[in-house]
Amino acid sequence: LRGAHTAGLRHLKETGEGPILGQRIELPGMRSDGSEITIELAVVPIPGSDPPLYTGHVRDISQRRAFEERLRLLESVAVNANDAVLITEAVPFAELSENGEVGPRIIYANETFLNMTGYGLTDVIGESPLIFQGPGTSARSRARIRNALKKMRSVVVETLNYKKDGTPFWIELSLTPIANEQGTYTHWVSIQRDITERKKTLDALRESQQRFQGIAANVPGMVYELKMTPDGHFSFPFVNEGCREIYHLEPEPILRDAGVIMNCIHPDHAQDFSVSIMTSAQTMQPWEWEGRILLPGETTKWVRGNSRPTRQEDGSIVWDGIIFDVTQHKVEEEQLQSARIEAEHAREEAERANLAKSEFLSRMSHELRTPLNAILGFGQLLEMSDLKEEDAQSTEQIIKAGRHLLNLINEVLDIARIESGKLAISSETVGAGELALEVMDLVRPLAATRSITIDDHQARESKVHLTADRQRLKQILLNLVSNSVKYNHEGGKISFSIQEVDDRVRLSVSDNGPGIRDEDVERLWLPFERLGAENSGIEGTGVGLAVSQQLAKAMGTILRVQSEVGRGSVFSIDLPRAEDPHAVHHEAAEEEVMTMSSTRFVVLYIEDNPSNLHLVQRLLSRRPEIRLLSAMQGELGYELARMHCPDLILLDLHLPDVSGLEVLLRLQGNTGTKSIPIVVLSADATPGQARRAVDAGAKAYLTKPLEVRQFFDTLDRILIQNGDENGMKSE
Repeated sequence: LRGAHTAGLRHLKETGEGPILGQRIELPGMRSDGSEITIELAVVPIPGSDPPLYTGHVRDISQRRAFEERLRLLESVAVNANDAVLITEAVPFAELSENGEVGPRIIYANETFLNMTGYGLTDVIGESPLIFQGPGTSARSRARIRNALKKMRSVVVETLNYKKDGTPFWIELSLTPIANEQGTYTHWVSIQRDITERKKTLDALRESQQRFQGIAANVPGMVYELKMTPDGHFSFPFVNEGCREIYHLEPEPILRDAGVIMNCIHPDHAQDFSVSIMTSAQTMQPWEWEGRILLPGETTKWVRGNSRPTRQEDGSIVWDGIIFDVTQHKVEEEQLQSARIEAEHAREEAERANLAKSEFLSRMSHELRTPLNAILGFGQLLEMSDLKEEDAQSTEQIIKAGRHLLNLINEVLDIARIESGKLAISSETVGAGELALEVMDLVRPLAATRSITIDDHQARESKVHLTADRQRLKQILLNLVSNSVKYNHEGGKISFSIQEVDDRVRLSVSDNGPGIRDEDVERLWLPFERLGAENSGIEGTGVGLAVSQQLAKAMGTILRVQSEVGRGSVFSIDLPRAEDPHAVHHEAAEEEVMTMSSTRFVVLYIEDNPSNLHLVQRLLSRRPEIRLLSAMQGELGYELARMHCPDLILLDLHLPDVSGLEVLLRLQGNTGTKSIPIVVLSADATPGQARRAVDAGAKAYLTKPLEVRQFFDTLDRILIQNGDENGMKSE
């Protein structure tokens, strides 16, 4: 700077011009001790002086510059701060009024404050901070702020303010008075932070705690928090009032000393308790324990504890759980165990009795059939001989009686098998009309001998199918129709009707015979009960209806009868309706081929349960872009997949002919179908089954009952993904 000063002085002498004349300039300077300072220099010419003279004024402005730099830095901090900053003037407390008309005025607000409140800078400069308060601002927070203003002291307070649009919001306000060098307070600096979300969180937490305490107070047991420090010390930071019911103790002594609870454990269970709690601490697995505790008066009680451990930052372990009284449960458990033992003994006795009965019947059957074989065999040989009329009649009676006894043996054995649970019942789809015609054809020769008419019109017209054990149902119907022939009058009439009643099929055999009295109806189902017909000369054992009723019950239904003396009887049985497996597929295929052009996707459902099939049909009817094919057998489904190459296959695992997994593997092994995505729909929710299906190539595994949203999401995802892949391949 000295060089610049010399050059400038030379220029002034030569030209009379000086750029610094009449100006105030700032220059770095140096004191005599060598320290640097900032000076302000002013050079002014003295008028009329010759030669020209100048006055120079030098002032040390280092302190002012440092102060201004601090202000600049403070303003930079305020401008860029994440917290809202508000600066007001400081006024004497006497100028503050209760109604807020007079008070400190705002002289500065940073951008964060303006963004937080929605005000503009011109809206707030010169205004009182009272404009941010409103009806929800508490009198207590106002009083704390006024007290701080009065005493010129800092204060931190939470209060409710209002934005420009009237929206309330919570702030944490830190108010600090600022003094000048003379100690006079000149400004207030307010640092504000929006804590609305924090308040909501705290309120929610407080509400949750209150709700938890309310729940804990009503839980039948002792809710607790047990803490174990790293040095093995136990304490209960929390117990609810259930401790009175369980331990007959107040909460306070338990909170002071966990040993109060630990000492209640029965000596026989103390070691088991210690091992269980330490194992839970080491493995961090849930703690479960059951044992006895000692109560005042030497009484004992069974309790059960459950809790889950969590490890804290300081290494402590905390168990949150519940202990409840299971004394009554243990008593009932012991009673139940005794009942189970008694029931097991009774079952074993019944099994032994059934076994003995079965062995007896089997032996008797064998012992009776052996002589019957001779009686019927030689009787038939005699019948073929040239006998006198009287001897021929005697031989006929011998054969007739022998066959009657053989039928009786067979029916008694049927009852024995049913009662012993050894009769196997199958479930299959049966054509009702087809089976009815088969039964009536068997009885028709017997009916013809008595000129009895059999009306089979409905049976011939019926296309209805039902679910039953075909052989057992045939046995029931044959018994009903043959009874209607045997107990009817000469020239009588029998009719067979098939009705659909909701989701069931009712098969009825009616006749115009003598009828049955109301008081005799219940006796119909008793073995060997013939309601006096044993003296009528009509053949029978009285066992057929008893066997038929037992067979009906084994198939989940019962036989019913309606009868009127002198007008006849109607015997009926209701069975679940089923779809014709062949007709369903042909009709569905014909209908779907007609609508093929209006669809985007083809889905094949392989499922043997009509209800499940109907559900998916109803669901996909909401998706006009999807055409549904269906098959009730695995083989048919496999063939449909090969013929139609659907976009997606829905597959049940339990099919009547082959397993669903076998169908899945065959589809995956066929070059024409292996790229078709397959979704398994199964009632088997075991993880192992699902894993086997996915490993075999299934894209997804959905369990029944279906979650409709999940079902549609899965279909949409796979159909769209498969469509995109096919599109890329075609490109």
